[in-house]
Amino acid sequence: MRKYGLQVLIAILLLGAWAAPGQEALYPCGLLPEMTSSEGALGALAAAAPDEQPLGASLDLSSSFPTPGDQGNLGSCVSWCTGYGIKAYMEKVERGWDLNLNSSKFCANYIYNQINGGADNGSYTSDAFKIMAWRGITTLADQASSGSDFTTWPTQAQCQAAQNFRNAMVGSFEYGSVNKSDLAGIKAKLNAGIPLALGFDVDSAWDNLGSGTSYVWYPNSTAIRGGHCIAVIGFDDAKTDGAGHVGALKVQNSWGTGWGSSGRAWVAYDALNTSAVQSGLYYGADRAGFTSTIQAKIKITHAKRGCIRIDLGVGSTSSPAWSSGYYKALSQSNDVTHADVQTTLDLTDAAGLWPPTPSQMWWVRVTDSLGDSVTGTLTEFSVTKSGVTFSTFTGLPMSLPDSTAAYAYIRGRRPGDFGGDGKADVLLRHPSNGDVVLWLMNGVSALAP
Repeated sequence: MRKYGLQVLIAILLLGAWAAPGQEALYPCGLLPEMTSSEGALGALAAAAPDEQPLGASLDLSSSFPTPGDQGNLGSCVSWCTGYGIKAYMEKVERGWDLNLNSSKFCANYIYNQINGGADNGSYTSDAFKIMAWRGITTLADQASSGSDFTTWPTQAQCQAAQNFRNAMVGSFEYGSVNKSDLAGIKAKLNAGIPLALGFDVDSAWDNLGSGTSYVWYPNSTAIRGGHCIAVIGFDDAKTDGAGHVGALKVQNSWGTGWGSSGRAWVAYDALNTSAVQSGLYYGADRAGFTSTIQAKIKITHAKRGCIRIDLGVGSTSSPAWSSGYYKALSQSNDVTHADVQTTLDLTDAAGLWPPTPSQMWWVRVTDSLGDSVTGTLTEFSVTKSGVTFSTFTGLPMSLPDSTAAYAYIRGRRPGDFGGDGKADVLLRHPSNGDVVLWLMNGVSALAP
């Protein structure tokens, strides 16, 4: 577990979103500062694969973005930018979605509530992209948005619906980045149809942005009250604030359509050269044409859900034919104040190894990462494809020891195993009338007729 002594202090400052008594209420923020080391590594990755397409003087992706939403009273700007905004854009471009429908817009709470450490602490942009790569995201048809609930994790059914909308990897990472100093690289991404997430410090110039500057923001670095994340959706080399700053990035905010120019604004190119803007701009990748075909259902009882790590694999646990992590460490500190994990996870990448067999078992590894003498229990593990479900033959409920990995296995059906739990069942046929009765067995005891 990482230590965040200084970052906790920074987070408190960055989440200052409400006005003092007597002042007009201000919009919430919620961006936490990224680790410089991860930005550098991903910046190098992005630079290694430039998007070489002719650049024009302007570009606007806003027609494929949903109407700017409102993050309510939460510090959830990161999730509104990456999930509600950028992810909806990806699916609109791929599927031709009608973004007026709830089934075509995404729920920011699905992401935010899983990456905020169990409190309204704000979040990291990188964590949001990790969640979408590992666990997808729900549409508003499957999970309603809330401007006040920051603790409820998605249900198992909602997680199942989210699996069709997992992001692809960017190289070997869950996201890519472009350094703010690389304006040509930023414009090249946009020109390739890739919007980006930009982080910055909200100051009075942003809070009071209006038509006097043509909604072009350049920082004045006064009354700074928090970090904020917005989606970069275009650029215009001629756009100016009338004060000498020529050229700007078009952005979408998450403060509703009553803010700015119907919820959108501009960030002056020159602002990228200031300390007010975070050094890396982040982006994700769409899994074009993807549909989840194999899914695992898992239920875990544990008092501190943020300490749970979940990996799935096929074959040997020490040298698997395939494996992937789904609940892994995030930049935000663990949620140790809320209980239990009930989830559905996508295993489509292992489709070539289907079905489970006694010689090539499918497994889940659950690890309690905290080491505080608090233990938990695995109560469900099954995998399903095309309506065919295999359940673990490992005895459940299974104890999850503290700070140690525990495994449950699925080995497929042997002859006479109709329940898929690795144990022989009883099938009876009446010799006269042909009636058939199936008894699912747990060794020598019947589970159900």
